[in-house]
Formats: sequence, C-alpha cells, structure tokens
Amino acid sequence: MTSEQAKLMRIFDPLGWRKLEPLLNGKKKRFVHYTTADAAMSLLRNKQVWMRKASLMNDYREIRYGLDTLAASYHKEPRILKLAVENLFSGLSGEVEKIFDSLQSSIRDETFITCMSEHDNREDRLGRLSMWRAYGGSSSIAFVLNSDVFISDSTVLAAYSSPVNYFKQSDMDRLLSKIGSNISDNIDFLHSYGRDNVYGALFQALNFLAVCTKHPGFREEREWRIVYNPQLEASSLIKREIVSIHGFPQPVCKIPLSDHPESGLIGAEIPKLVDRIIVGPSKHPFELRDTFVELLQGAGVSDAGKRVWVSEIPLRT
Repeated sequence: MTSEQAKLMRIFDPLGWRKLEPLLNGKKKRFVHYTTADAAMSLLRNKQVWMRKASLMNDYREIRYGLDTLAASYHKEPRILKLAVENLFSGLSGEVEKIFDSLQSSIRDETFITCMSEHDNREDRLGRLSMWRAYGGSSSIAFVLNSDVFISDSTVLAAYSSPVNYFKQSDMDRLLSKIGSNISDNIDFLHSYGRDNVYGALFQALNFLAVCTKHPGFREEREWRIVYNPQLEASSLIKREIVSIHGFPQPVCKIPLSDHPESGLIGAEIPKLVDRIIVGPSKHPFELRDTFVELLQGAGVSDAGKRVWVSEIPLRT
C-alpha cells in the first residue's frame, strides 16, 4: 500500500485502517472460515472459494441493515459529512448521493460475499463454540488461514476484504461525522488528489459501510468479509455458476485459489493459505481428520498430517 493509499484509508475508512495497519506493519494475524465438511472437501479438490449472494446468507438482512443504517445517519442533521464534501468540491455530495441511490438495488441484490472470523491462538485446538453451533451442522470444518493474501493491494480479482462493523444507529452517526471531520482536516491533500478520485474513494467508503455493517448482536463473530459485485467491478478470473446448495439452486461466484504474482496477488494457493484445519465436534471426528489429511495432501500440502486437528470441545452433535 502506498503512502497515498494509506492516507486515503485513514480519511475514509478510519475503523478499517485501525484493524489493517498492524497487519501491514508485520503483526501476524490469522482468519478462520467455518463451513460444512462437504463444502470444505469441494474447496480443497477444486481449489476454489465460493461466494454467495448476501441476500441468501444466514442473516437475511445482511445488506439491508447496513443500507438502512447508513441512509438514516447520512441524512441526519447536522450533516457533517455532506457539508465537508460540498466544501471540498461543489456539487460532489449530490453526485455521490445520486449514483449511490441508483445502485442500491445492485448493492443489495448483486453483492457476493464469503465470510471469515478473526482467529485467536487459544482457539487453535478448540475452534469457537458459537461458530461450531452456527455453521457446519453435524460435520463441520474450520479452515485457519494466513492473512497475506487478504492484505494484498492487488485488484486482479476485484474482490476486496474488509472487517465488519457491528453498529447501532448512533455508532454509524459517529463514524460519518468522523469521516466528515477527516475530510475537513485534509482538504488540501484531497484537492490535490482530484475530484474524480475523491468521488471514487467516497463511493467505495459508502459501499463498504453498507455491505460490511451488521447488527451488534453478531459482534462475537469478529467477522471479515471478501466482497465482490460484478456489476460494479468484474474480474475475468472469477466465474459465476448456478449450483444447488441444500437443495436451493442459486448463483455463486468462484474465486480461484491461485497466485498471480505479476498482478501482486500472492498467498492464495492452498499450501500457503491454509495454516491448519480444525475438525469440529461430530460423531466421527477422527475419521474426518484422516480424510482431510488425505485431501490436503492432494491439494499439494506436504506436511498435511501436522495441519489437521480435532477440536477438543466435548460437544454432542
């Protein structure tokens, strides 16, 4: 990330920057993706991650909540953000509002996401009980993932990672006011950055606030999302396909787990990406462990036996 990009993120996404900055400075963090054993097997065999429509995720209001909370805060008085944008470039606030409003149906209906959680070292042998209960069913798997690929500034996939905000309305109010103050405090820099570039940065900030804001009741998930909307920005590497999930046919977008070093994307291949696999509580956890050791070997992991663990949580399924 260039110094200019870092400064823009501090202005327009101060909470995201607070979580990203330690990773950019070398702090090690891992993420975890909880899923079913069937989905985990498919990921390893096909070397793909599936992204589902946000409207079909567990929380049926995944995007609606963020859009509604953002709109309510943006139109409140005093509108510090709107006034700051108008002071920066006359008419820009109205232009952003107009295009954002016109694209709300696309943001709501054509946003594809896949979800991860922040992973703690103390969870290496257990996983997280609430996540085992919420995801995976009777045979669940957790992929513990290294973070390198998620902090890459490559745009080749047009899919971007972002931490989730767990906001009440008042939290959104404060954040928009903070962004407005940041714009006012950096007016000379933003003038030099140019109207079109500021327009893009502001639209992206509003878009990610909409798609990465959840109800505070989900806070313990500590979620990050990979977000992709082919109507806003598409990648030739991501393929869309109709599949059946739990008997419900639906479109998914498939991210290939392959590196593209010429475009700055590294760390996506399974041997580098997967730190460990935790087998969740089930009737046959040790048989599942043996299966996933074999699947990891097939995906090119030479030390697969050292990377698959059985959760020690004594949970009946």
